Formats: sequence, C-alpha cells, structure tokens
Amino acid sequence: MPSDVTFDNMKFIHLLEAVPVMIKQAKEIKILADKAQGEVTIREALNELREWCDATEFETSEYESNGRTTPLVKEWKEIITQVSDKQSLIISLKESRFFASFSD
Repeated sequence: MPSDVTFDNMKFIHLLEAVPVMIKQAKEIKILADKAQGEVTIREALNELREWCDATEFETSEYESNGRTTPLVKEWKEIITQVSDKQSLIISLKESRFFASFSD
C-alpha cells in the first residue's frame, strides 16, 4: 500500500493495486497469518485460564478433632483435576512455536 493509505481512507482500488505484490509475497503473508492465528489461540487460552483462576473459589468445611478446628477444602478432588487440566493446557501452549512472545 502507498504510505498515505490508512484504514480510514483505504479504497478497494488500493487492494487491487496491491494484488501483484501480495502474490509475490504470498509465502510471507501465509506465515504471518499463521503466526497471528497461533497467537490468537494462545491469547484466548490464557484469558480463559485467567478467568478460571479469578472465578474458582474454595469451599471449606470445619473439621474438629482434639479440640482443634481445621478448615478442609470441599470437593478437593475436582479442584485438583481442574488444576491438572490447566497444567496440561499450559504445557501444550508452551510447546507451541508461537509461544515465545507470551513467555513472560
């Protein structure tokens, strides 16, 4: 695209004029599109993980023994299973070739 063309003033003719350049750079455009899609997938998965972390609450019950009261987490097996699932998700995300920009 010419340098004076922005999203606000772009016209269809600008796209038509750019077709020969896009054809020559089809491989680079495909690589860029694949990277963008991979990063979107990672971003969505990380957002879902963040939402799960923010929303998950521990329910406790009181256990009394020898005059001491100890809070116990209810449904701990389900929570451990969910944590394990989230760990698997993170491991699979880290193995993605698009994860480098999200590593921090």
